[in-house]
Amino acid sequence: MASQSEVTHIGKETKMSKKNTMAEMNSRLAKVELAIGEQDKFEDFGQRVEELERGKDELREEMQGALDVVALEETLLGKINGLDVKVAKLEADLKDSKEEFVLCRKAIAQAPSGIPVSPPSRVDVPKPKMYGGSRNAKELDNFLWSLEQYFKALSITEDAKKCENNL
Repeated sequence: MASQSEVTHIGKETKMSKKNTMAEMNSRLAKVELAIGEQDKFEDFGQRVEELERGKDELREEMQGALDVVALEETLLGKINGLDVKVAKLEADLKDSKEEFVLCRKAIAQAPSGIPVSPPSRVDVPKPKMYGGSRNAKELDNFLWSLEQYFKALSITEDAKKCENNL
């Protein structure tokens, strides 16, 4: 049978091996917990990457919209500048027209009364043919039309003067 000292020695070894086993178990448990923590971090990291991808897509869409707005603004500014040039040209043309109008008014005001500013050019207008007196509507209409053309060519607008001219 084993002596008391041997039993004590075996008991100490058993206690020591139990302590070592417990320490190893605690060490392994810590490693497992650390690995699980790392795995959770990877899952969080994966979710964060997905969120960043969605944010990147949203940002890309917003940037494209901003670029479209910038392009539209540039186009509109170009058209506005073109219109500014056209308006400036129209203003210059209007100013020239006003100056010409003022000169014309001065010339009319300085002309002696009763004398036209520019004498009408003399055009030899043939007299219309005499009306034959027939009762044909077409012939009468043609005669009246030729009278109108004759008076227009002579610039006669007053009815009294039309009657004074003996054809």
